Amino acid sequence: MKLFFIYGPPAVGKLTVANELAKITGFPVFHNHLTRDIVHELYPHTLSEHYDLVHHLRLTVFHYLASHGTSAIFTYVYDGKSDWPAVKQMIQSIEPSGGEVCFVELTTDRATLLNRVTEDSRKTHKKIHSAETLTEVMDANSFSSAPLKNILVIDNTNLSAHDTAVQIATHYGVI
Repeated sequence: MKLFFIYGPPAVGKLTVANELAKITGFPVFHNHLTRDIVHELYPHTLSEHYDLVHHLRLTVFHYLASHGTSAIFTYVYDGKSDWPAVKQMIQSIEPSGGEVCFVELTTDRATLLNRVTEDSRKTHKKIHSAETLTEVMDANSFSSAPLKNILVIDNTNLSAHDTAVQIATHYGVI
């Protein structure tokens, strides 16, 4: 079982790349907003107070995938040290069952992020879709690299989602 863990700041193209990687590998996409949106439906005005439920749902899904040998692609906005304990738990929910977490960090320049954030596709999943909001989020968060070895880092500023996905699949030996 492989879990492709694609992370980076909002609007870097995580879901777009994940969907291209799914076409190449046949693995399902378990994107960040699936669990977030469930909890948001239950707690629309207090989502941040119930993020432990979002995390619990993700851990349950990861454990289930790993114990059934089902590979998948996950997207995540890693916000530095404060997110590290959650990511560590995600890894621990997969590796004991023999699963492998394949980390991919997507990066791009700020101008590209601000351009991509207004794309209509972002509204479908209730993502940030204004340059003003993204600027506020970028200024308030670090979006640093995860403290792991062997992270595949790809600057996709000038790469198509397909070419980025091919790099990931090639690097991790699934094509």
